[in-house]
Amino acid sequence: MPTSATEAWDRGYQQALDVLFDGAKAKDRAERAKAKKERERLEHSGDYQSVRAALDAAPASLHMSRPTAQFYLVMSPGVFKLALARGLHPFGVI
Repeated sequence: MPTSATEAWDRGYQQALDVLFDGAKAKDRAERAKAKKERERLEHSGDYQSVRAALDAAPASLHMSRPTAQFYLVMSPGVFKLALARGLHPFGVI
């Protein structure tokens, strides 16, 4: 389990790449190749802003793991856990 914000965000970043660029979701071979290429570019660039923007543009049905949500919201594990303990939804009022 990540102990620092940096470790948590790195884990969330990787999980965001997994969910955003899952080749199994592509409709055809060209889309799979495009998704793979974009994932590889982002995986090695550490371009957090582009991944957060892709999460912004993702469908509302996209499932985010806890590390991905921490990464997206730029919250440390401790702050995220505290927000959940207070009963607050980390994405605001639903």
